[in-house]
Amino acid sequence: MLPDAVRKQRIMLVIQDAAALKMVGKASLEQAGYDVHLCRSADDALKQVMAYLPHLVIIDHKLADLSGRDLMVALRAAGIDVPFIQLMADDKPSQQSAQEIIQAYRMGARDVLMKPFRETELFNVVDRLMGEARVREEREQLEEKLREANYRLSLNLQDMQSLIDIQKALQSAKTEAEGFDRILDQLMRISDAHRGWMLIRDSSSERFILAACRNMPVSISQQINQPFIDKLSQAVIESGRHWMVSGEDLKAASLARLGSTALVMPIRVQDHLIGVLALARKTGVQFARSEILVIEAISDTIAMAVLNSRLYNGLKKRNAKLKSIREEAQAACAVQLAPLLQDALIALGELGTPRVPPPGKNERAALKDARAALQRMRDILSAFQRES
Repeated sequence: MLPDAVRKQRIMLVIQDAAALKMVGKASLEQAGYDVHLCRSADDALKQVMAYLPHLVIIDHKLADLSGRDLMVALRAAGIDVPFIQLMADDKPSQQSAQEIIQAYRMGARDVLMKPFRETELFNVVDRLMGEARVREEREQLEEKLREANYRLSLNLQDMQSLIDIQKALQSAKTEAEGFDRILDQLMRISDAHRGWMLIRDSSSERFILAACRNMPVSISQQINQPFIDKLSQAVIESGRHWMVSGEDLKAASLARLGSTALVMPIRVQDHLIGVLALARKTGVQFARSEILVIEAISDTIAMAVLNSRLYNGLKKRNAKLKSIREEAQAACAVQLAPLLQDALIALGELGTPRVPPPGKNERAALKDARAALQRMRDILSAFQRES
C-alpha cells in the first residue's frame, strides 16, 4: 500500500500505438497507486492537460498529428512544468538513434526509454521522477508557507508600529482635539484612505460631536466641534458593530461623494459606545481583515484615551471645586471667627485683673485653661490665613 501522497499523483499517457501502450501497462501503474489518464493524440493531450494537471507525462515518439518532441515543446509553452518521459523505437542505426535521443533531451525530456522495454525499467524511471516531483512539490509548499508566514509577520510588525505611532501621537498632543487630529492622520496613512472623520459623544448632552475630519467637503468640515451625524455612523451606533460599504450602499447613505469604499468603526468602552471612526477610499478596494483588526485596536486606544481624558478632567474639576470650598472656608474663618476670638481673649483678660473678693483657686484654673484654648484657636486661624 502506497502513501496518500503517491496515491494522488497523476500520470498522463500520450500514446497511440497499441503495442507501446501494452508495454507501458496502464493497469499496472494504476495498481501501483497512480492516477493514470490516457490521451491517444497530441490534440487530446493539449485540450485536457490543463484540466487534469499531471505530475508526469509519458509521450510516445510517434503520434498521428504531432511528433513527441513537438508535443513536449507545446506543453512547455502551455505552462506545464512537469517531467516528460519520451518513448522511442530502437529501429534505426545507432548514430541516428543517438541524435534523436539528444534532441529529445533538448526538447525537454527528463528520460528516454527505448522500445521494447521491460515494465521494471519503466517503473524505475517513473518512481524516480515521481519522487523528485514529490520533493519539489513539498519544497514549493514549504516555500509558500514561509512566504505567507513572513508576510503575516511583516503585517504584524507594521500593525505594532502603527499602534506605537498612535500612542506617541496621543502622548505628544497638548489637547484632546489635537490628539484626535493626529490619530486621524495616522489612520489615513496606514489604511490608504483619502477621507476620514471621527465623532465623539459629548458627556453632558449625550449628542455626537464632529471631533476631527480630514479632506471632507466644506459643508461637513465647517461643523467641527458641533453636533453631527451621518447615516452610516447612525447605523453603526444603532447596531454596535463596524460597517464596510461600497457602491450602491454608499449612494443609499448619501455618502457616494466621499469615496468608493467606506469603513465605519464603533469606539466604545466595554458596552458603552462613546464615538464613531470612519475612513473612506477613492478606489473600490475593500478593507482587508487584517486592516480592520488594526483599526479596531486603534479604536480601542482612542476609547481609552477619551476615558482617561474625561477622568482627568473630572478630577481636575473636583480638585478645583474643593480648593474653592477651602478658600471660602478660610475666608469665612478670617472674617467671622477672628473678631470673636479677639473679643473672647480681651474678656478673659479683664476677668483676670485683681478684684474684690479675689477669684478662688478653681476659678483661676478655669480662666487659665480657657485663655490657653482660645490662644491655640487663634494660632490655628493665623495658620489658615497664611495658607490662603
